Amino acid sequence: MFSKILKAEVNMSYTRFYEIINKLERLRLIDVVIGRKGRGMTRYIIKKYDNSAMLKALSEF
Repeated sequence: MFSKILKAEVNMSYTRFYEIINKLERLRLIDVVIGRKGRGMTRYIIKKYDNSAMLKALSEF
């Protein structure tokens, strides 16, 4: 379900989305907290910087 929404909204694959999330976490631009609510494993993304810094980092992908 999530992958269909992601593909329709931003034309990005599920795998590519998580590659970007992992890279932003390694660069310490975001924090990712793992929650165990409901089915599967949920990761909550917490932004550490303002929007302009995030957009600049994303433009490098």
